[in-house]
Amino acid sequence: MSALLCAGFDPFLSFLHTPSRGRPTLAFDLMEEWRPVLLESTVLALLGLGSATAADLEDSVGGPRLSPALRAAAVTRFQARLAAPARAWPPPPGTPTYAEVLRRQAVRLRTALLEDTGYEPFRWR
Repeated sequence: MSALLCAGFDPFLSFLHTPSRGRPTLAFDLMEEWRPVLLESTVLALLGLGSATAADLEDSVGGPRLSPALRAAAVTRFQARLAAPARAWPPPPGTPTYAEVLRRQAVRLRTALLEDTGYEPFRWR
C-alpha cells in the first residue's frame, strides 16, 4: 500500500477487486503478481521450517486465527523476504530488494496508465 501511495495512487480504487469501504483493493490488485514470490513463499517457508503447526490455529467467532506467536513469525519472515535481493528474469541491474522492485512496479503502473503504455509484470525466476 505504501508503494501505491508513493506512486500517487488512491489504494482504495482498483481494477480487479471490487472496491469496498476501508479495503485497499488496488493494493490487492498489484499484489496478485507478487503472491507466489512474496506471500506463498513466506507461508511455505513457515510450514517447511516447522514454524507453523495445527497448534498455532486458534478458534474464534469468525473462524480459525493464527496464534500471536505465528503472526509475529509470519510478519518477521515476510519482512525478511522483502529485504532479500530480488530474483527476476531478466536480472535487474544492481541488486535491488523485493521491496524496491515492488515500489518500481507501482511507478510502472502509474506510467502505463498516464501514458497509455503497456504494463510489464514482474517476472521472477
